[in-house]
Amino acid sequence: MVKPRKELSVGTKEAIVKLNNSGVSQAEISRRLDIHRTTITDILKRFRNRGNVENTHRSGAPSKLSRRDTRGLLRLVRKTRRKSLVDITPF
Repeated sequence: MVKPRKELSVGTKEAIVKLNNSGVSQAEISRRLDIHRTTITDILKRFRNRGNVENTHRSGAPSKLSRRDTRGLLRLVRKTRRKSLVDITPF
């Protein structure tokens, strides 16, 4: 089973950059912080390209429903809990 991925904090990424700038090898950073070596490489590469370690904005897909639509749908489902999807769909 694959371990779930976790996003590193900005502080951890800054620590990686500081250790690398002080002459510590990527393999040693990996051992000290218990982070995979390729992750260390990717963070340092992004730092060289962008100049910072901040996480970039992820836009994602826009919501299909407005807040008003969501509230109305929740209200309908709570009111008619026993009905099937076919019964509450207006089409």
